[in-house]
Amino acid sequence: MSRRGPQLCVDILNKPTVINSGQRHLTVQHQEDVKIARLISGITSGIRRKKNTAFSLIGKKQMTVDVMALYKVQHNKPDFSYHTTKAALEAFSKLTAVKSAEFIIKNMPTRPDVTLYTFLMATYCNADLHDKVQTVFSTMLSDGYSPSRKAFTYLLKSYSHQRNITKCKSILKQMSSMGIVPDKFHILDTACCFTLYTEMTQFFEEAKQQYGLRIAPILRLNYILKTTLALSEKMTLYEGARKDPACKPVNSTYTFIITELRKAGRYSEALNIFENDLVIDNCKPDLVTCGAYMSTCYAAMHSASDQKIFVAKAETCFSDLHRSGELAEYSLILILMDIYERGGCTERAKLLKQFVINRRFGKVPMRLRTTFKNITGEEWTDSESKDRIQHIGRFYKPEPRSATRNLKDEILEIMKQ
Repeated sequence: MSRRGPQLCVDILNKPTVINSGQRHLTVQHQEDVKIARLISGITSGIRRKKNTAFSLIGKKQMTVDVMALYKVQHNKPDFSYHTTKAALEAFSKLTAVKSAEFIIKNMPTRPDVTLYTFLMATYCNADLHDKVQTVFSTMLSDGYSPSRKAFTYLLKSYSHQRNITKCKSILKQMSSMGIVPDKFHILDTACCFTLYTEMTQFFEEAKQQYGLRIAPILRLNYILKTTLALSEKMTLYEGARKDPACKPVNSTYTFIITELRKAGRYSEALNIFENDLVIDNCKPDLVTCGAYMSTCYAAMHSASDQKIFVAKAETCFSDLHRSGELAEYSLILILMDIYERGGCTERAKLLKQFVINRRFGKVPMRLRTTFKNITGEEWTDSESKDRIQHIGRFYKPEPRSATRNLKDEILEIMKQ
């Protein structure tokens, strides 16, 4: 948005409202309520997950300011603006703006309904304030409301985070008694209470018999690995899954484990999973898994005495990916260039540049050009003289895009120099 806050609200309200045939009976106040609600929903429509990296902290703060400004335009009017209040609470739940959500609830002229209570629960849940989630649920029951499926979802997440398996199972039974059939996410959230693979498997068998839900072993494993379990507990579940013939880890499983180990500084374990576990499990790594492995190589070089080992590991991974028929994206090329920068591999960086130019991957990212200049001291140019092209011809021979030549030998020739 180019203009923020109250001025933006004035500009929007001054525009004519498009009213459907079924809305012509609405009052002007109601029409403006619907308009503001739609605008608020549009501000946060791009946020899909709790920790979406596409939105910076500053961006979320500005969104919170914009939503609150729009809400106050309607809040200062005599009639209660339900649609604006609902849209603002939903936006604050996505933005985890706890104080803003509490402000709306405290200043409501009427008692909140189930939908508004549920959005408040979502805000607390996303902010990891799980005790408050349970308090709001109790308040909802004391007000005489029947909880919705969404309300039960956030309540389950709160008790699952506290590892209260008894309470989670009790909630599942309560849902069934109220005619709300638990779905697979309710079962998965409950399963997050377990830290042993055998106990988790037993629970899923019970859920299959009670609720008729069958969830593939690898899907439930990947879901639980992405929760707030400690790394040691995740590794226990991972090792248990590898011993289960019915649960065969896939690339996303390995990628997640390698990334978690890298973040914890356990580089040798992360590299071992890629180099050994994938081979034993007969799993062909994809581009994302190779990226996690090469990123681990880059991180391990920081404290390594012999950095050439990790340069060789990353180059082998890069080459094997091409052998499998996958075309490298700039994400992998950037990682490999960063590895060359940390390892001081000037000539290899130049050869990798020529590989990029001759393969015509598309527009070269600025970060790749900058890294190349840091390594070699030369500017990245997309065209080279004929003498230079002929000089590197023994490493790489340009070919038409329609050619189907195996890239393995081509990559290996570059990497050997």
